[in-house]
Amino acid sequence: MKRVIIILCLFALIPPVTSQDAVTITAPAVQRTPSGLEGVLSYITVYTEEGSGHVYIDTWPLAEVDIQGSARLAVQVACDVVNKNHTDYDFFITVRSDSPIIGGPSAGGAITVAVIAALQGWELDPDVVMSGTINPDETVGPVGGLYQKAQAASEVADYFLVPEGQATILVEEQKTVQEGPFIYVTTTQKEVDLVEEGKKMGLEVREIYDIRDAVYSFTGKKIELPQVKGEPIKADFMKPYAQEEIQETEEEYTATKTRINSYSGLYKKDLEGLLESAQEEIDNAKETYTSGDYYTSVSASFVAGLYITYADNLLSYFEDQAVEDIFSGLDEYLTQLSEEVTRECPRGMTALQCIAAAQKRIFEAEESLKGAQQEDSVFKYIEYASYAQKRGESAEFWITLSRDYQKGDIIDELTLRTAASSMVNTAQLSLVYASSILPQSTLLKGAEEGLETAQNEFAAGAYCAALFSGLESKVYSEVALITYASDESIIKESVERARERASDAIEESRIRGIEPVLAVSYYELAESQENAVTTLIYLGYAEEIASIHSYIEGQPVEGLEVSGEKPEDAGTSHELLFLGIGIFMGMVIFWGITRATR
Repeated sequence: MKRVIIILCLFALIPPVTSQDAVTITAPAVQRTPSGLEGVLSYITVYTEEGSGHVYIDTWPLAEVDIQGSARLAVQVACDVVNKNHTDYDFFITVRSDSPIIGGPSAGGAITVAVIAALQGWELDPDVVMSGTINPDETVGPVGGLYQKAQAASEVADYFLVPEGQATILVEEQKTVQEGPFIYVTTTQKEVDLVEEGKKMGLEVREIYDIRDAVYSFTGKKIELPQVKGEPIKADFMKPYAQEEIQETEEEYTATKTRINSYSGLYKKDLEGLLESAQEEIDNAKETYTSGDYYTSVSASFVAGLYITYADNLLSYFEDQAVEDIFSGLDEYLTQLSEEVTRECPRGMTALQCIAAAQKRIFEAEESLKGAQQEDSVFKYIEYASYAQKRGESAEFWITLSRDYQKGDIIDELTLRTAASSMVNTAQLSLVYASSILPQSTLLKGAEEGLETAQNEFAAGAYCAALFSGLESKVYSEVALITYASDESIIKESVERARERASDAIEESRIRGIEPVLAVSYYELAESQENAVTTLIYLGYAEEIASIHSYIEGQPVEGLEVSGEKPEDAGTSHELLFLGIGIFMGMVIFWGITRATR
C-alpha cells in the first residue's frame, strides 16, 4: 500500500503535458547478416506540437547519421506540401527496429508521409508500407535492397510502394562451386520483376513518383499541386543599370582596342582574340537587354569587361610595365570596399540581399587576389588579379544598389550571425545527407566548395555573405539529389516544379512587402540557360533567396540567448523544466521513503 501511495505522489508532481496524436508508419529496411542482406521492419512514430522548428530524433538500435539528414529534409518537404511553416512546430521522430538497420535515407519518404499525416490529423492505412528516399522537389528517389524489403513488407502489409522505375530491379545471386579441394563463390546479377515476385509473396507492388502519390496511397487524401501563377518574372529594376553597363563596357572596349591596334608585338593575335570574346559578350548583353532580360544583360557586360580588363592588363605587361605597378592599389581598393560594406547595416530584406551580394563579391575578389600573389606564372597572376579587379567593381554596383533599397527595420549583427550559423549548419547537413547516398560528382564538389566558402566568410565576420554562400551550397546538394539517376523527362519535370516553387516564393515575398531583387535576378538568369541542371541551380537560388526572411525572422530578438528559442516558446521550455524537476523530486522522495521502510 505504501508503494502505491509513493507512486501516486510521484505522478502528482509531474505537470500535465499536452501533445497531438502520434502517427506510426511501418518502413521495411535491411540488415547485414553473415549470409547477406536480410529484410527487417522498422517502425517510425511522428508527433508534432507548436514549437520553433526543432527536429528531435530517437533511434534504437542506433542508426547511421544519414537518418538525421533524411528526417530533417522530410520535415521540410512535408511542410511545403501542406503549406505550413516548419518553424511553427517541433517534430518528434522515433525509429524502432528489432535489428540493426543499414542507413536511413530509404526511410525518408515514409517519414515525410508520417509528418504530413501528423500535421493534418490523418490516419494511415496499416496495410501499406513504402521504401524510397525523399528529394527536395517532393519526388521519391531510388533505394537498394528492395527484394529483401518486399519480403519483410509481405509479413505485415498488402501493398508495397517503391520509387518509380524500380518495379524491375537487379538482384545478386551467389553460387558455390567446388573443384577438387577448392571452393569458389561467384556473384552474379539477375533482373527481377518485383511486381511478379510480390504476387508470390501475397504483396501488391506499386510504383510512386512523388510524395503526393504516396500520401494518397496511405490516406486516400489527394493533395493537389498548386496552380502556377504564370506571369514571367523579369528584373525590370535592372534596366537603367543594364543600359549603363553596356555603355561603359563599350567605351572600355574601344579604348583597349585602340591600344591593341597600335601594338605590334608577338602577342597581338592573342589580345585580339580576347577582344573578339568580349565583343561576343557585348552583343549578348545588347540582345538580352532588347528582350527585357536586364540582369542577364548586366552579367554579359561583366564577362565582356573581364575579357577587356585582362587584355588591357596583359598589354600593359607586354609594354614592360611591372605587374606590381599594374595592380598597385588593388589590395587597398578591396580593403576599402570591405570596410565600406561592413558599415552598411541592412534595413529590410531587399537591402540585405544587395549587401550579401556585395560581400560575396568582395570576398571572391580578395581570394582571387591572394591566389594571384601565390602564382608563379605571370599570366596566371594577371588573370586572377584582373578578375579581382572586376569583381571589386561588381561589388561597388551592389553596394550602390543596396542604398536604393535601405527601407525597413534594421537587421542587427546578432540576428545575421545566428541566421548565417543556422544556414551553414543546414548546408553541412544537406551535404552529409547527399554524400551518404550519392557517388562523388561535380555538383557535390560544388556543394563542398560553397560550404567551405560559407565557413570562411562566417569566420571573417561576413555574415550576410556566409548566409548566401551556405544557401548556394545547400542548393547544389539538393540539385544533386534531384538529378541523380534521372532521365531527361524527369529532369524536365523537376525544372517545371522548381520554376513553380521559385515563382511562388517570389510572389510570397512581394506580398510581405519585400522586393526580392537578387531572387528575381537569378530567376531571370535561369530562364536564359540551355542546360537543365544549371537552370535548376539558379531556380533553387531564386526560391531560397526569396524565402530568406524565414531564416531571419526565425532568429531570437536582441537580448535573448542565441539558442533558437523565441519568446512565445518560453512556456513550452518551462513545462519541460518543471517536468524534469518533478521527476527528479519524485525520484528523491521515492528513494528516501524506501530507505526509511527498509
